[in-house]
Amino acid sequence: MASHALIACEGDDHGVEIDYLRPHENGLLVPRSVAMLAAAIERLMDEAGLLQRLSEGAVASADGMSIDSLVAANDAAYRRVWPLTVGEGAAGCSG
Repeated sequence: MASHALIACEGDDHGVEIDYLRPHENGLLVPRSVAMLAAAIERLMDEAGLLQRLSEGAVASADGMSIDSLVAANDAAYRRVWPLTVGEGAAGCSG
């Protein structure tokens, strides 16, 4: 279970894990810069209340990530891009 605030840098080279980051709720998203990353780390070290709040947010986020909820979210995403149900006769698919 996640129990720590996440710090991530902005960019388009993240995996799906970035989808779970909620800036200022369970972590911080900073510009891609060593200086900005260092500043975010220092901020969490200096502001105990912020670290506590983001860590609690990380726990709350993790609590909502059961296998069932992740499977349902992935299923919904696939159905949005390929809106067929199993058994509708999609080429190469069987139910």
